[in-house]
Amino acid sequence: MFKRLKNWWKNRNIPLKEMMFVEFVQLEVRIRALEPLEKEWNQSFMWSDVKRVCFKDGGMMSSDIVYVSLLNPERVVAVLTEANGGPEFFGQLTERAHNFHHRGICTSIQRRNKATCSASGDP
Repeated sequence: MFKRLKNWWKNRNIPLKEMMFVEFVQLEVRIRALEPLEKEWNQSFMWSDVKRVCFKDGGMMSSDIVYVSLLNPERVVAVLTEANGGPEFFGQLTERAHNFHHRGICTSIQRRNKATCSASGDP
């Protein structure tokens, strides 16, 4: 799925913010995708299920990606920051960072294939 999105991104005609929406409320985050993106992008998760947050810099020609590892069910959700609501989601992550750190959640930033982690544990 990521490879197809990357190919589309390079040859895009429709801005990503018109095809993917990220919305959140106090307890839940929802990601909604429209055509031509695959239905697998439609996902939701509870803030309380967040186990780990990693940020990958997409550079100038690609969207940055926030990978959110979840506890229940155990899976990883990718949130593209160029989606409609993506910057607000990223802002909400920074507002919740203190709570994440208090819960022992690892947050990491990946640049040029290097990751750093702000909490103890592997990135």
